Amino acid sequence: MSTANIGRIPAASGNDIGFYVENNGSGDAMSIGAGATAQVRYSLINWNYGSGYDTGTNRFYAPVDGIYQFNVNYMVTSYTGPDSERWDSGMRLNGSAYIFYTLREWSAMNAFRAWNFTTCAKMTQGQYMDVIIVNQTATTRALYAGTQYTNWSGALLSAVQF
Repeated sequence: MSTANIGRIPAASGNDIGFYVENNGSGDAMSIGAGATAQVRYSLINWNYGSGYDTGTNRFYAPVDGIYQFNVNYMVTSYTGPDSERWDSGMRLNGSAYIFYTLREWSAMNAFRAWNFTTCAKMTQGQYMDVIIVNQTATTRALYAGTQYTNWSGALLSAVQF
């Protein structure tokens, strides 16, 4: 085994696939009604190698078959509520639930809640992934509109044929 390339970062090959998008602030501000489901909007593109992310649909479309990794970060604005209330978030693969997380409210607290999660997905060319929120509380909740708090990224880990 050759050790000539250990510690070197290879140059971009032109076949790299990845994106990093952010909520642009007031233009992407979201209030989600009680019991409502909403797709999260990300209109500020920092990079979009392979052109897989589409701001018109707020979806990432797999340009090639492969294993992809996704990272989601966001913040929910101030709220209080009983511990029994839930705020669910997750990703859908071609419109079907792929992975979901639940945030339980904490009694008598009034603070912002930061949330993040990471997952990997096997995707074939043309399949899409998007991020949604399900507000299962009794009142309208707001997603914090700010770039450093509300963002989504993804990258191709390995191109494979399925």
